Amino acid sequence: MLTLYKKTDLELLIENLYMDKGILTPSDLSIKNISESFNFHIKYIEKVPSRALWDEEDAMIFLDPLLPEKKQRALFFHEIGHPLRHIGAQERMKSKLFMDLQESQANQFQLYAAIPTFMLDSIELPNNESYAIKAIEEIFNIPFSLAAKRMEQIKQRVLRQKIDIAIIEKEQNRYSKVVQDWSEETKTLLQQLENQLIQKKSKGVLTSV
Repeated sequence: MLTLYKKTDLELLIENLYMDKGILTPSDLSIKNISESFNFHIKYIEKVPSRALWDEEDAMIFLDPLLPEKKQRALFFHEIGHPLRHIGAQERMKSKLFMDLQESQANQFQLYAAIPTFMLDSIELPNNESYAIKAIEEIFNIPFSLAAKRMEQIKQRVLRQKIDIAIIEKEQNRYSKVVQDWSEETKTLLQQLENQLIQKKSKGVLTSV
């Protein structure tokens, strides 16, 4: 499934952060383990919206203990995206545009942090998409909706890569056809020019800029 999947810089960042802390399998992704690894403090308060407060050294994550465990975990992976990616408490930011940007980035972080690509790559998922989403839900202990969102993201990334490859191949084929249509005289002149450039370079006449 991930053969043509290309990781983003954010995914690579999360991968490096996890590996540095020895977080290597889905069982390592517990709220307790992640919190202890990154020095996050968890505060459970009933019926209070999830949020994160942080500075350069510590972070406090607020979660509602009345929520189902999978929902708590989804919110947790969203909130840790703030202290791990941003500087300055969100409450102090005056710009709504900046706050919206932070939330959008945290949403992306949530997908990668809750379901890391390098862990997915080591799991053999069912070929059936619905079964695969259900497997991701259970293996990573997250809501079905989040697993489905991650699956759709993967599909779109793979599709984009296939399109890019198809465009490159089309351009290569077009160039090959143009070369084939050149006259023998043109091909001979270009070959002579290429040979001259190679000779000059070998003698040190040409220098790289």
